[in-house]
Amino acid sequence: MSPSRHALPLLLLLAAAPVAAQGVPGVAVDGRGVTWSSPDGITRITMRFRIQQLMTVTSSEDEPFDPESVAFQVRRTRFRLGGTVLDPRLSFNLQLSFTRGDQDWSDTNFPNVLRDATMTWRFSSNVQGIVGQTKLPGNRQRVISSADLEFPERSIVNNRFTFDRDVGVQLWWADTLGGTPLHLRTALSGGEGRNPAGNDDGVAWTARGEWQPLGPFADGSDDFEGDLTRQAKPRLALAVSAQQNNKTTRVGGQLGATLHAPRTIRTLEADALFKYRGLALYGEVASRDADNPITTRAGQGNRYVYNGTGRLLQASYALKSGWSPQLRWAVVTPDDEIADEAGAARQEQLSVGVTRYFKRHRVKSTAEVLHDDVAANAVTVARAGWILRWAVELGI
Repeated sequence: MSPSRHALPLLLLLAAAPVAAQGVPGVAVDGRGVTWSSPDGITRITMRFRIQQLMTVTSSEDEPFDPESVAFQVRRTRFRLGGTVLDPRLSFNLQLSFTRGDQDWSDTNFPNVLRDATMTWRFSSNVQGIVGQTKLPGNRQRVISSADLEFPERSIVNNRFTFDRDVGVQLWWADTLGGTPLHLRTALSGGEGRNPAGNDDGVAWTARGEWQPLGPFADGSDDFEGDLTRQAKPRLALAVSAQQNNKTTRVGGQLGATLHAPRTIRTLEADALFKYRGLALYGEVASRDADNPITTRAGQGNRYVYNGTGRLLQASYALKSGWSPQLRWAVVTPDDEIADEAGAARQEQLSVGVTRYFKRHRVKSTAEVLHDDVAANAVTVARAGWILRWAVELGI
């Protein structure tokens, strides 16, 4: 039986659950999901789901109104359970995905339904430990849920350099520096991404440090894009992330096709976020390096680590009416040693978008017009074109 046939009964149950839960003792329904609480309040389980529909139209630069392709898809369908169990210091998180594009089919030929499966123990108000599969502490745009983005998709900088999910252990520490928030997150993981089919003889070390020098963001808005809460005071977050993934077998470390030989990948990222009275500004830089990045095998094409750099700038202004215009510029540039490999040419994108928020990020509609410019290299001719995306999101 296909995964989609398995998913249908569950999706019908999810759609009916919020209505059925209304008025049930111990059950609360709000923007955070459907939450059941035990009589003593110690065990709390929250159910959430989301659906994102996406239309994508591509055309050449010379003939923008003559589409080369038109695609409609259910881009994301997710189901989440989380909460505390038996002890308020012990929590869990489970997330499943049900669409083909959300399951790494193209890289693994396997339906990776499981996205997150973690157990967390809070040692104190400042320190918590996490065991299991979840996102690594990398760049902000990746750590933020795809449900909380301003554009339908993340940028090409994220796509090239993100750490993504992995299986392992993490330690999070949060405190203040001169009264301003300071966070440090570290991880030791397998290095092969989510639901690995096997293990190599290397591990990945990841760390992220973040400082908010102007004070904490109101309503936790450093965890979603756009200044939907319209910060009453200027707020700024500065962060650096780094990873060394030893002897990984995938081109992106935790993501991508299988390399012909293992490589050790080093990635460094820095990002900054500013919000004030509806204005949101975000910037990100990234670099990646591996010794001898190109791997070969007789009779098969080269596979390589994308040694290079990326830069991203993004801006938006959330109006009180619920509308938000936004801009994004992103570019990825390969190092000379891989510049002539297939798919490695310099790429630059400029996006203009608008989002209508009906219930913040839980119910929204987003449209984007994107100009995509790919440079020529030894195996690829230069190409430029237009991409139109329209997404509708519903979730709790």
